[in-house]
Amino acid sequence: MKLSREKIFGSSSEKTDKGQLSLDFFDEAEKEANLNAEEPSIESVTKKKRKSRTENLAHLDTEVTEYTLSEDKAICPECQTPLKKITDETRETIKLYKRVIRHLEKRAVYACPKCDYMVKADMPKLPIEGSLADSSTLSQVIVDKFANHIPLYRQSQDFDRIGLSLSRQNLSNWMLKSSDLLDIVYQAMKDELLSKNIYIR
Repeated sequence: MKLSREKIFGSSSEKTDKGQLSLDFFDEAEKEANLNAEEPSIESVTKKKRKSRTENLAHLDTEVTEYTLSEDKAICPECQTPLKKITDETRETIKLYKRVIRHLEKRAVYACPKCDYMVKADMPKLPIEGSLADSSTLSQVIVDKFANHIPLYRQSQDFDRIGLSLSRQNLSNWMLKSSDLLDIVYQAMKDELLSKNIYIR
């Protein structure tokens, strides 16, 4: 703060002001040091064991692809005897999909054959009526914007690369309308926070 005030209101000289280099964040080591503190023991700094590849992937959904020989190739070239499978050799990799799925929701419409009565099966409401986006799409846009720090123009480019044209304005509208839907969550969090006692030391 002192440096900022000096830069805005102080002289334009390049000369370093007295005491300028004694700000708290420059002498952190001196302030926090305790020469009488005990050194950590070897046991207290043991390295955390890393998970094996199998442990790291065990919780994921598994997709299995099998490669086999066609009948004409599953024949011994030496004696022309049909080959017999003895085992599988497994290679483990990970697949990462980012794709847009066109979701068609159909609801049945019923009519009475004797009168004009008609009825439709129930269909869940969309978060934003009339929008293409369902809750999963809105959630991903919000998470990418605020948790992954991906600006909307880059999200728009990313969607375009996977085959869907969504303008920055589309994404902005979804964000604003979603904020209204999430207001109930915000109010609940606010009420919870204000109900707590605050202790000031």
